[in-house]
Amino acid sequence: MLVERPTMLCLGGEEAFEAYRKEFARLYRSGTVFDVLGRRVFFPVNAAQHVCFKTREEDPYRRLKREVWAQERAERIPWILTALQHPDEIRPDHKEPGRHACLLTIVSAPTEGLPQEYYGVFVSVEGLGLVTFLTAFPMDGPYWRDARRSGPRLYPPPQPKKPKKR
Repeated sequence: MLVERPTMLCLGGEEAFEAYRKEFARLYRSGTVFDVLGRRVFFPVNAAQHVCFKTREEDPYRRLKREVWAQERAERIPWILTALQHPDEIRPDHKEPGRHACLLTIVSAPTEGLPQEYYGVFVSVEGLGLVTFLTAFPMDGPYWRDARRSGPRLYPPPQPKKPKKR
């Protein structure tokens, strides 16, 4: 199911990180957030930093500090709630056991010159009814396809196969 394009958060560039951090806290740390599976989502104090900054391209194993400003990630902070509560699907993370990927397809907006987008929110499963937010970001096509092939779909539940008529 394609979701209408959520609002973008346009507060400026890296110099406005404090404003992005405050808006992130207002949206996700001031009350209780639940995902589509009814799990409470915990948002760590440094979560806004994790969303707004990414590691350098030359650090594929994410060993260095997150210090590269990612405008496209900061602008999509409001999309996190949509991905948690209205995902197209939730699957096990294809890179890390014990994590889930909430995957969201955003419809294009041709009149605004905006293409269809793929967005993912990653959470760590802490136990029955609780997950911890890890990160969220726009995905390219290959990353999206890998995430969708990572394991059995957890949401929506797979439909039972109908027996073939003879």
